[in-house]
Amino acid sequence: MSLIAGALVATFLFAVLMGALLGSRLAVLRWPARALTVVLQSSPIVLTLVIAAALSQALFAYSDAVAIGAAIVALGLTNGSNAGQAISEAMSTLRTEHERLGQGSAELFKHSLGRSSAQLVSFLVNAAKGTPIAAFIASLATKRSGRGFAVSVADG
Repeated sequence: MSLIAGALVATFLFAVLMGALLGSRLAVLRWPARALTVVLQSSPIVLTLVIAAALSQALFAYSDAVAIGAAIVALGLTNGSNAGQAISEAMSTLRTEHERLGQGSAELFKHSLGRSSAQLVSFLVNAAKGTPIAAFIASLATKRSGRGFAVSVADG
């Protein structure tokens, strides 16, 4: 899977997951998702990519696939959490507008996806636009085979 396709799929999947968590009526699901969203919104994408690469290298044997996978997850999580916030806000407004209709959760979520589709598309575009910097970070990781990501970045 290419970096762009992976970033798009990851962004969409994280958007749906984060939208469901952020739109949940259960605080135990909503608050950790909100905290993660705030942290990701406050972090530059390059920092998120570097942290994802360092964590993946600490957990898995280093390879090009691990570096690309870390970049895909970082881009997907960053853009997906923002899109998930848009989905949850749409869910909140739909709940308010249709409180008396008593729609089921699945139906409400489906309508929330429709209402937030413009924002979802914009974050998918943003994920695709972020792939060049992700590819650059991944190439830094592979620049010095066997020495590791953190050493490659520090040694420049």
